[in-house]
Amino acid sequence: MKNIIIKISLTICLFGLHIHAGMATSLTERSGFAMKVGGGIGATQLRDKTNQTHISPNPLFTTQIAYQKKRWELAASSYVTLGRYKSMHFEAHDSIFKETKGRYRKIAITPTLKYFPNIRLESTFHPYLGLGVVWSHRTYNLGGSIQELAPIDLNNHKVNYESRGGILQLGLEQLRTEERKYPLFIEIAGIYTESRNVSLIDTSNFRKTEILSKTDAVNHMRNIKIYLSIGVTLF
Repeated sequence: MKNIIIKISLTICLFGLHIHAGMATSLTERSGFAMKVGGGIGATQLRDKTNQTHISPNPLFTTQIAYQKKRWELAASSYVTLGRYKSMHFEAHDSIFKETKGRYRKIAITPTLKYFPNIRLESTFHPYLGLGVVWSHRTYNLGGSIQELAPIDLNNHKVNYESRGGILQLGLEQLRTEERKYPLFIEIAGIYTESRNVSLIDTSNFRKTEILSKTDAVNHMRNIKIYLSIGVTLF
C-alpha cells in the first residue's frame, strides 16, 4: 500500500508540472492548477483500545495539488507525520502488545474543498475555510513490549492501522502575481480519525514485507491532530 501511495503521488506531481495556474490580481481571476508544498509542527492526541491518552508533538510535511476557480479550490493533499511513542497498547494477530515504545509515521490523503471569501488582509493575504475527508495509514515500529498470547520477535515487526476521518482547515493565502512568483500560505487545521482495521507486518526480510494478519479494529485507535503549517505555491 505504501508503494502504491508513493507511485500515485509521483504521478500527480509529474502531471502537475505541465500545468500552470497563471497570474491573478483578484480572487475572481483565479483559474487553473497549482502545486503547493509546506512544513510545520503539530500536536497529536492518541487514544488506544484501553482508553489511555497519549499526546506528542511532531513535525509535518505536506504536498497539495489543487484546481482553483475564482473563490473555490478543490485540492488533493498528502500529509506525512513522523514521531515517537511510548506506553501504548496494541492488539493484532491474536496478540496483545503492552507498554510498547518506538517510532511511528503517518501518511494521510485528504481531498478537500476550500472557499475564499471576498476578504483581503494586510493587502496580500486572503483567508479561506476548507473541509474534507481523510484516509490515513499509521505505522508503529514495535519495541520494548510485554507480550501475551502468541510470542513474537518484536524487533522485526510493526503494526499498521488504516483509519478514516475528516479535516477542518483555516488559512491565509497570497495570490500569485507577476511580482510574487511563489506566494505564501499559512494554515491551521484539525484532523480526526478512527481506525478501521489493523495489520501485523513482518519486516525481518528487507527484500519482502509480509503481512501476517489483517483484522477489523473499529475504534481501536482514535486520533486528534492540530497542526500549523507554512508553505509556498510553486506554480
